[in-house]
Amino acid sequence: MASGTLSLGDVQAFIQYSRQFTQPIIQTASVANVLQSAVASAERVFELLDEQEESPDVAKPVVLKQATGRISFKDVSFRYLPDTPLIDDLDLEVQPGQTVAIVGPPAQARRPLSTS
Repeated sequence: MASGTLSLGDVQAFIQYSRQFTQPIIQTASVANVLQSAVASAERVFELLDEQEESPDVAKPVVLKQATGRISFKDVSFRYLPDTPLIDDLDLEVQPGQTVAIVGPPAQARRPLSTS
């Protein structure tokens, strides 16, 4: 354009045609991204569907005659992964009327990233 071989309209037309050429490629990449997300979601749904069903409640449950509402845990340990302790040797006593919550990141956040 500086040397006069191309006009401003030719440059504008070139840019417009190049955008028209790349637009279907961008749309195809977008559709592929949506499909990949759908496949990942379907995997999670099928994982949930493959889980074992919970056993139903018993027909005649045991009724406690004298429940105090006190809960005690002694030397409790918990881990999602065998080599990664989460809770070790927890002693906890909850009195009637108390509310206790153990809060932390979700289980998936603690899983190591796969290297595949």
